[in-house]
Amino acid sequence: MGDAKATLTALLKAVKARTGVKPENPQFADAREAHAAWLKQWDEGANSDSTPIHPLRLVREIREFFPREAIMCSDGGTTAVWAFYLNRIYEPRTFLWAADSGHLGSGVPYAIGAKLARPETQVCCITGDGSFGFNAMELETARRVNAPVVIIIANDCGWGMIRSAQKLVHGERYVGVDFCEDTRYDKLAEALGCFGERVTKPNQIRSALQRAVDSKLPAVLDVLVDPEVHGFPPDLEVLDGLWMEGCGRD
Repeated sequence: MGDAKATLTALLKAVKARTGVKPENPQFADAREAHAAWLKQWDEGANSDSTPIHPLRLVREIREFFPREAIMCSDGGTTAVWAFYLNRIYEPRTFLWAADSGHLGSGVPYAIGAKLARPETQVCCITGDGSFGFNAMELETARRVNAPVVIIIANDCGWGMIRSAQKLVHGERYVGVDFCEDTRYDKLAEALGCFGERVTKPNQIRSALQRAVDSKLPAVLDVLVDPEVHGFPPDLEVLDGLWMEGCGRD
């Protein structure tokens, strides 16, 4: 019986005194090699200069812009998948995501809460346009409580994950997945007293991020990304079979 922190500290000290440093498991090298090979398959998208912007190019630019200790919030379907691939997390307590416990719309509130808890730390939210729409009015909250977070919308003008699934199973036949192409989330941000900017080309991303941070306001970057790329791994055979089974098709 005892105070948890004091007892665990004492136990850790005792364990270290009785055990030496273990050699690295040889499987770790294999794991690192497999991980590097897995990441490499996304290089083409991350380095693409195409327009509309490849989502992986957007994620890479975001990760390279913000410091390692920045708090990164993810929200959305396909957008969250893209973020997982290249938005590497380097420090404890710097990644917020609802996982399977909540879901769409949590990113902006998470970002606001994180900024209020750690006002000295930069806070970024990577979200899809659909997920952003759930709590878009929380921009007013961010402005009112002085939480200058940077929200980057990967705008593919629709429900990207559902569109990807429909494309995989049904080819080019889409149902109920498209939004209005002229929706201006940057203008919505401006109307609510925040910073807003639309980004249409890859070489505009880095400078737009800098302007968003420099504004010292809650900021929205409305980034037009390619709606025709999807976040599934290149080898789709197993996944394709699962989708077919889920749709009741042989």
